[in-house]
Parts: sequence; C-alpha cells; structure tokens
Amino acid sequence: MIVAKRTVTLFALLGLASSSLFTSGCGPSRDPNLPPTAYVSGQVTYNGQPVNQGTVTFHPDGVGNPGVGLLDEQGQFELSTYAPGDGAVVGSHSVTIDIPPPLDGTSPEDAYSVPKPYTDPETTPLKVSVSEDGETEVQLVLED
Repeated sequence: MIVAKRTVTLFALLGLASSSLFTSGCGPSRDPNLPPTAYVSGQVTYNGQPVNQGTVTFHPDGVGNPGVGLLDEQGQFELSTYAPGDGAVVGSHSVTIDIPPPLDGTSPEDAYSVPKPYTDPETTPLKVSVSEDGETEVQLVLED
C-alpha cells in the first residue's frame, strides 16, 4: 500500500513538472513567413483636439496585414497586426481613421466624424513609414 501511494505521488509530480514545461514559454511562436513588424504608437488630433473614439489603421503599401489601434480618451493608440502590441509591418503605410456610427439612437448627423478623405486608404493624406530600427511614435494631425 505504501509503495502504491509513492508511485501515484511520483506520477503526479512528474505530470505537474511536464505540464509546467509546456505552459511556461513554450507556446506558439510567430510564423517566420510573416513580414517583420515594429512597435508603433501615437496620437490623433482633429482641429487641435484629440480624436477620442474609433480606430487607426495602417494599411501597408506592400505585403502584410493592416495594423490597427483603438483610440483612447486622449486620442492615443498602440498598433497590433499579428499579436497584441506588435506594431505594424515594416515599410510605407496609408493611414485611415474610422469612427463607427453611433448605436445609441442618436442622429448620425450629430455623430463625431472626421473628413471623408481620412477614412479611405486611397484618398487619405496620412502616410507613415515604419522603420525596422525600433519604435515609431507618430502624431497624426487631421484638418478640414
């Protein structure tokens, strides 16, 4: 009976040790075929005021997924492309600002918005180059 308890305890300890190996840093790694990214953060202002709602999207001119960041109360954002906070694909980007229509029943005419050219990657005047050298901090200034 004592041998059986020790064997069960030994197997339990081995099970815990092996499961901790798999959960401590041995998670899925980034696909090496994906384009490189670099950290990007910044602030968006419109007519001198922070844009405190919506999203910023960096549309790469080359290959790769767009980098997207949620705007906070101060108009600040941090981009994510393939993983949270990984930034944007290295290279040139067209930048758009998207503010979804209100869902609370208010009139769309009263909703906060930015000029239409800033909402389309084909017409936006906002262009940003993301360098692989390190972090990119941008100030996106929207004007009428």
